[in-house]
Order: sequence, then structure tokens, then C-alpha cells
Amino acid sequence: MKFWRKNFNCSDTCGFWLKNNHKRHYIFQLNCKRTRYFDKAKLQENVNDQRALKAMYQIGKNLDKTFSIDEMAEEAHLGKYRFIRLFKQQTGYTPVEYIIRQRILHAQMLFIDGTHTLKEVASMIGYNNLTYFTRSFKIITELTPSEFIRQNK
Repeated sequence: MKFWRKNFNCSDTCGFWLKNNHKRHYIFQLNCKRTRYFDKAKLQENVNDQRALKAMYQIGKNLDKTFSIDEMAEEAHLGKYRFIRLFKQQTGYTPVEYIIRQRILHAQMLFIDGTHTLKEVASMIGYNNLTYFTRSFKIITELTPSEFIRQNK
């Protein structure tokens, strides 16, 4: 994982994106900020267990739904705790951490799009409680959703 960070210079490419399209630049910049997690979390291409890949696919496809770790483990034909260990070994995150991070990333994309309100985005990605969504968003991005929207107008 470290080789990717060493050979990739974010600042060179971000200058190009800024000149051409501000929203695309921000999406790219968002991915650059996420590079600090690449040491811990493996990229999806490096996940080699089909059970973890299937779970990641299901999570990405159904972000608005509630997930049961027990059901995911049963689908992978593993016990709950063995599934959690396998998933964390493959991705760097527990299933719950991975779900939250994917939801927040999707919310950022929806905010950048600019056609949805805060409440709509929260419900679209599976948060029924706006306070919990705001708290989770701030933990991941270090900004509240309102601050994030203001910065990306």
C-alpha cells in the first residue's frame, strides 16, 4: 500500500483538475484526502476473499438499507465473529465501519451534486436520525454536513 502513496503526487494532478472542473476537482481532492486511510485499509483490488468481496458489493448496492451482520455472516457461511475478523483482515475495517464510511462517501457525492437537502441525503443513505448522521459525517470528514455544503457551492 505504501508504494501507491510514494509514487502518487496529489498536488500535481489537483492543479489540472481545478482548471477544468471544480466539482470534479473536489471529488478528486476528496480521494486524495482519503489516501491517509490507504495504509490501513486495503484497496478493493487487493481483497482476495470472495466472501468479503460479495459483502462489499452488497453494502455498496444497498446503502439505504439496514444491514445485519448476522445475515451477512450467514450468507458468507461463517460465524458472526469469524466473518467480522475476515472482513477486517481483507478491508482494514469492521463491517460496521465500512458501511458508515461508504454511506458518508456517498453523501459527499450527493452534496456535491447539489440537488438534495440535508434531510433527503440522510434518508437516501439509510440514516433515520439526522443528529446521528451529522455526528457520523463529522467524525469521518471533520466537517459538519452544513460546513461541507457551504465549502462546495
